[in-house]
Amino acid sequence: MNEADLKIRFADALLRDPNNAFAAAQSIGIEQSRIMEIATTWPNDADVLKAQKQLVEKHGAREFLPSREEAARLLWEKAQNAQKAEDVAKLMKIYGDYMGFIEKPGLTVNNNTQNVLHVMRVPMPESAEDWESKAIEHQSNITSKILESDGGENVESED
Repeated sequence: MNEADLKIRFADALLRDPNNAFAAAQSIGIEQSRIMEIATTWPNDADVLKAQKQLVEKHGAREFLPSREEAARLLWEKAQNAQKAEDVAKLMKIYGDYMGFIEKPGLTVNNNTQNVLHVMRVPMPESAEDWESKAIEHQSNITSKILESDGGENVESED
């Protein structure tokens, strides 16, 4: 494999793990004697930087981010290697939240809604004249009750 192809493979590996040039150099399949040299010089090499730019343009930056499982594994490993108990607790909380182990309140969606229509039945009058006579009778009853309770003061009649 020629050096240009190796630089493209190195650029790809370095995009996936930008903080570990040594691992990127190991992953491209070269002899052990060159790994340290490549890990220290190629990250700033013009051909590698150009290849990284082309790879991102071609595949998008998301292609080089860890998968959900890889991110979870990274969180788990960080929690296992943390020295302080508070760091372990924080990382495990993030891990649990990320993996869905922590139930979030208020996210329950209840789709079991029922539409209950309340209907009031009103009997139909036999005729418009019948309805009018009953309405007048009802209105006069209301008016007389008001007059009785107020003593007949300040009540106007529309007769």
